[in-house]
Amino acid sequence: LSFFISAKYKYYLLFSVIASIISSLFLQIARGVGNNKLFAKGSFVSALITVMFNIVFLLVFKFKIEGILTGQIIGQIICGIYLYFSLNLNKYISKNFISKNSIKKMFKYSIPLIPNALSWWIFSYSSRVVVSIFLGLSANGILAASTKISSMYTILYNVFDRSWVESISLHINDDDIEQYFNKMFNEIFKIFSSLSIILISVMPFIFNILISSKFSESYYLIPVLLVAALLNVVQGLIAAIYAAKKNTKSIAKTSLAAAVINIIVNLGL
Repeated sequence: LSFFISAKYKYYLLFSVIASIISSLFLQIARGVGNNKLFAKGSFVSALITVMFNIVFLLVFKFKIEGILTGQIIGQIICGIYLYFSLNLNKYISKNFISKNSIKKMFKYSIPLIPNALSWWIFSYSSRVVVSIFLGLSANGILAASTKISSMYTILYNVFDRSWVESISLHINDDDIEQYFNKMFNEIFKIFSSLSIILISVMPFIFNILISSKFSESYYLIPVLLVAALLNVVQGLIAAIYAAKKNTKSIAKTSLAAAVINIIVNLGL
């Protein structure tokens, strides 16, 4: 399809995607064999190398956008190479281990996650598009500023979410899984709801430091977005059960419904 696309940086983007697939695969293998330290190191290596090459390409060679994309590609490739040798992946790779049955299972699990990912992309960006069309770019700037705090909050949960999904997946068939889930759900909900209340409470003192008085209108949007972020935590906790049971069709259905409702409510209001 690249012959029909006139994007200037299409080949940079192509190689960036390929490099990202390789590094992501090796990172997940590190998690799969229980080596979370190596998973963290691989992510750090990728980020560090990307930043280093971006600085060199932009400041020394003046490559502009090409430099940024090339830095990303090199960062992902070096991350992949580092993980390949650190995990000794040679011992896992052989054509004798190819299983059609396993491939079918993986496709069955993975394909519903494609509309799921697209739905979350729509969910995340449709608001900005609607705001830009009906309220203008300045209103979109206010919305972007107001999401800074809730984005930090969500990033904090996402760090925890990785271990939560892994834990539920490992213990989904245990006899006491219901008690474990209920206990953990309540504790995590208490922690993140308390955090959202604290953030809302201290906002009068930290708003001008973290954002700016220039975006004063965004101040009143922050509590609403933090409540939304808390609800996102709740759905993340429950979604772990779907993932553990490999019920990705239900994950796709719920996220698609969320995306559609989001667009309808945006347009309606």
